[in-house]
Order: sequence, then structure tokens, then C-alpha cells
Amino acid sequence: MRKGFLLGVVLLLGMTPGAGWGANPITDEVITLPGTVSTVGTPGGPVPAGAPAAAGVAPGTPAALSPVAAREARFRAEQDWKGLWDHLTSRVKILFYNGKPRFREWVGGPKATVWPHSQALAAGLDLAVLNGNLDVAKEALAGLERFSRGNSYNPSENHWPQARFYDDNAWIGLDFVQAWRVSGDRKWLDKARGILTFLKEGLHKDGGLYWKEKEARMSRNTASNGPALQLALAIYEATHERQYLDFARNLEKFMYGSLRSPDGLFWDNLGDDGTTEKTIWSYNQGTMLGADVQFYRLTGDRKYLARAKQTADAAVAFFGTDDRLWKQPPAFNAVFFRNLLKLEEFFPDAGYRKILADHLDRARREAYDEATGLYGGGGLGKYTGSEPKTEVIDQAAFVQMQSLLAMTPEQLRKVS
Repeated sequence: MRKGFLLGVVLLLGMTPGAGWGANPITDEVITLPGTVSTVGTPGGPVPAGAPAAAGVAPGTPAALSPVAAREARFRAEQDWKGLWDHLTSRVKILFYNGKPRFREWVGGPKATVWPHSQALAAGLDLAVLNGNLDVAKEALAGLERFSRGNSYNPSENHWPQARFYDDNAWIGLDFVQAWRVSGDRKWLDKARGILTFLKEGLHKDGGLYWKEKEARMSRNTASNGPALQLALAIYEATHERQYLDFARNLEKFMYGSLRSPDGLFWDNLGDDGTTEKTIWSYNQGTMLGADVQFYRLTGDRKYLARAKQTADAAVAFFGTDDRLWKQPPAFNAVFFRNLLKLEEFFPDAGYRKILADHLDRARREAYDEATGLYGGGGLGKYTGSEPKTEVIDQAAFVQMQSLLAMTPEQLRKVS
């Protein structure tokens, strides 16, 4: 949403792009390809049989990490993650729980809101991918129901009618897809489908998805269209129901026609008043390049892989300048990296995993508080900017990123 979980225990694991591509219509081909195994209704979905991005390079070839990052990743992957989670949760409850299975916005804060809660849930689900056990995320999944409103979720716990955020709900839908992929329990897939039913209410007559209900300045944001596009493609992969592909096409056409900049990056939003907010956020680049990786897996059409690579290269060049990546909110970077690493399966020499490893190494050196086990300071970006609060969404982001670094390409495919 607008601009992750305690990291203490996890840390014991102690370019100029070319011209913009413009709109690129989606093909109508049936999604199961020759040489793939149809996996309709099962976690993971069909994957093109061998379709490397470069000659002689096979998907899944591991990329090189720095020695320190490689040791940490191996250590995390070999640990008893349930034991780590038990220790982690005991500290999180003290700091972030408010007597019920929901997360406060910040340490000592009076309220819980759904966007930070969804990112704490995402951290638990990433740990679940590593150990194959959804138990690590069950409390956070249960806590979501405090925000529920039919097929959708309110921004806060107050139960009077609230203007809902479409992006909040898209992120939660992606959480549900990941819960389904880890557990195999279709109730989570059904919940994700329910959220997409709600999202359809936010479609603009000319295409694209609004950000929020009843805004003074109604806008269609990359922050809502990107995750909703990924959600629709994930559900289509699972069900092959055409309505979900049609929804995804609607959003894709809007995004590439209205919010992609000439240098290959995605702007923030287009208002109904005709103005475009051109801020560049890392998570917006992540969801859009991730959607193209999904399109490639579904169609086998390499133009999507090429387009994802162009977005990734433009983002790496942009955020590698003037310390921009460091200054982004950690939650935005977590979304960026979860999608960037999926692309590395097809471009193993791109060095994306090393960028993440170096970012985490720097965070450990410059922003980690040994006394509290929390991140902040050192000029590190924060979700709320300059406010001196320790927020669950920032801590959860680091758990997500550390988990992503430890994952294999096969595990990354379960991440939404």
C-alpha cells in the first residue's frame, strides 16, 4: 500500500535502459504448453519445459553470492525453522501484538491496521516456504479476520463502514495464494478468489484499478494494479478460468499504456483529473516485472521475459544511483526483491541475488541495533519517513528479504 517482524533471530544467520517498450498486447494462446504438465488446481501451476532466457543457460542455475551471504543462506536453509519461529514469535508478541493475533503498527502503538499486518503475515509465509509448514503463519492468518468485511478487508479494526484500499486487498490476496501453495488447502485459494471479486468493483470504465474507494482525488495506482495483476494471473494459473486472464489483461493494458515511463520504469499513479504522479517506488517495479515473469511461465512467449528483464535493468540502474535503494521503505524493497529473484532463474548471471545480499549485509552493519534486534537508523528508509518509531512493517520486510535470500528457485515459485 502507501509507501517487515522482528529480525533478531534471523540475523543469527548472522545502466541506461533502451527506449520504452510501450503497450504490448497479451496473446490469446491457451496457457498449458507442449512439454508442460498441466497442474490445474494444484500449487505451482504449469511451467514451460526448459525455456532459458539465454542460450546454454538452464533455469534454476544458482547465482553466485558473496561468501558471507552464501554461508548465511546455507545456515538459514539448514535450520529448524519452527524452532526459530517459536523464539521469534515470543518476542514479536511482546513488541507488536496487542493482546490478540494482530500486529500493532509500531512498538507501543494503540492500534493495528491491515497493511502492516499483511506484511507481517507475508514474513511468516516466507518462512513457511522454507520449512513447508504453515504453522508459522497461522496466528497472523487468523488475525486477518478482525479486519474482514465480506470478501474484502477494512484498513483498520473499526467495524463501521470504511473506505477500503484495493491495494491492501490485493496484497492479502497474494498472501492467501502463498498460503495455498504451501499448505495445499484450497480454502486459501477460495479466499483469494473472493478478494478478486471485490477488486472488480474498483475497475475504471477505461481500464485499470482504482487505489481506494471514495477518494477526493480518485486515482489508478501502480500499487493497486501491480499486485492485483499478479493475483489475477496466479488464480488463472490455478483455475484456468478465463475471467481472471481477462481481468489481468485489463490491468496490463492500462499499466503499459498509461503509467510506464519512457525509460522503462513505472510511475506511481494517474488521477481522474488527468495528472500523473511520477514518483518511482521500488515495489512498483517489482510487481510489474514479476507479472511479466508470470505471463512468460503461462504462455512461453519470450517477449514477456524480455520485458521483465528490461524493467529489472532499468530499476537496478535507477535504484543503484544516489543511494536510492537504501532510502526506499524496506517493505517496498522486499516486494521488489521477491520478484527480481524470480527473474534470476532465467538470467542467472544478472547478479540480482548479490544485490539483495549486499543490501542485507549493509543493513546489518549500519542499521541493526544489537540491543533490540531491530532495524532503523543509518539513513535506512522507513515506511513513515522520519518518524522515530519501530514499525512492524519495516521489521517484517527484513524477515522477508532474509528468507528470500535463502530460497532455491523452486521455493521462490511458491512466493506470491
